[in-house]
Amino acid sequence: MSSIKLEVFSGGQDSGYLGWSPVPLTVTGDRESGSSAIILSSRSKPGSVSRVVFAENADAEPVPELTVDLEESRQKRILVAGMIQFGQKHNGASEDGKDVIIEAAWADQPDRVEGTLEVMVRVRRNANELSDKARDDFIAALAQLNGIRAVPGPGKGIYVTDFVGMHVAGASDTEHGDSMFLPWHRLYLLDLERLLQRVNPAVTLPYWRFDEPAPNLFSEDFIGATEQIPARSPFTPGTSDKLARFSQSNPLQRWRIGTVSGIPRASFFDTRTEPASGLPAAPPDRPNAFPVINQDETLRLGGVGENAEFGQLRSGFSAMEGTPHGAAHVSFNGYINFVPVAPQDPLFFLLHSNVDRLWALWQFLFDRSLPTNRRSYPYQNRFEVLFSQSGALSGNFADYWKLVEALQWPWDNTQSKPYNLRPPGTRSANFSQSPSGKPIEANIPSITDAIDAFGQDETTNYLGFSYDDVPFDFEPTPAPST
Repeated sequence: MSSIKLEVFSGGQDSGYLGWSPVPLTVTGDRESGSSAIILSSRSKPGSVSRVVFAENADAEPVPELTVDLEESRQKRILVAGMIQFGQKHNGASEDGKDVIIEAAWADQPDRVEGTLEVMVRVRRNANELSDKARDDFIAALAQLNGIRAVPGPGKGIYVTDFVGMHVAGASDTEHGDSMFLPWHRLYLLDLERLLQRVNPAVTLPYWRFDEPAPNLFSEDFIGATEQIPARSPFTPGTSDKLARFSQSNPLQRWRIGTVSGIPRASFFDTRTEPASGLPAAPPDRPNAFPVINQDETLRLGGVGENAEFGQLRSGFSAMEGTPHGAAHVSFNGYINFVPVAPQDPLFFLLHSNVDRLWALWQFLFDRSLPTNRRSYPYQNRFEVLFSQSGALSGNFADYWKLVEALQWPWDNTQSKPYNLRPPGTRSANFSQSPSGKPIEANIPSITDAIDAFGQDETTNYLGFSYDDVPFDFEPTPAPST
């Protein structure tokens, strides 16, 4: 009698989800006689191309087939990761569920499979390329967090009480205007994504690639058909007299924020055929255009070539907060173009997922995943932190929330400084946990957690998400040239 057991993470409905980053795979074998070595491999389910790779440890080269010797322990922990396959859809990630089977066989009986485990290579994917099922799963989970088809009802769910409340005007300085913009929003997205995965563990936050047309995203079946307005139309912060249109089968047609129904949104560009435009010029009130720069131009903000000064976050890549990020926001009239209300439009999270993807790609290209490297993040010590003056308080106060090890509002279980903002809803010391990634200590994240989110520096830092086009542990490709 013989048997082999395979386990990724801790078991249960949330187990078996992985990305490009290596995660532990526990192999347990029980055999009365014969070889103690086990051969591990994977195969795709019909219709899928997804596969995984294995490694003995963090320093080993990942391989599609690995022989593991259990010896006397009968158990061994190795590493497993999704196999990135450039050119395949989503670069080889799973479409919408567990479509990879890990197989184990004793080395002296390689054709006799003794253990299997179904897994999903779960990554954040381009929203315009999602399958219908992946799209509908995401929308259903998002609607449930809004309270649609769930207690306490539309407009009253945790999306409104907590996540809209995090991005209000009073908190703007703790989230915007400097290098902490990128890590803070990474944590914000992850907090929401982990809640979506409690509804459906196969769901991830898709990204809106705003430098490309996205007709499948801006449809009645997804984030809402959006009417185009003339480029010379007035810019109206936080409002529009036009609403995004949804099909009757789309639960987002019942979207509410408190007692307000619908999503005000109109675009300055043709969402069916064009990338986001930014805010177009409209003399005499808007004499200068504010365009969305493309991906290559964005990555050049971090510098090019081998110069040691290149690849810095502050005053370099963090400039992307203006364009493409800000320019993508103001490509519309409606909630989405005004900081205090922007998350009231769920498009906000798809826009920011792409911003975070661009940061992840920049980190990969410039090797900027080590939190203690000031080119990864500048504020390593208190004396490096700039000072600012609050109109509500007298005197100058250090922006200590910018420090790389600083615990972040609103999860920090304290009053933030200098504005004494209290956390919205249930967010105090309540960062969403998931077995698919590193638990945040005491449910309170720091900027350090966000920087090595993919475990490039230490595999145990992996927070449980990946992007379809940002690989793990490959030789960095040359940065874009000027």
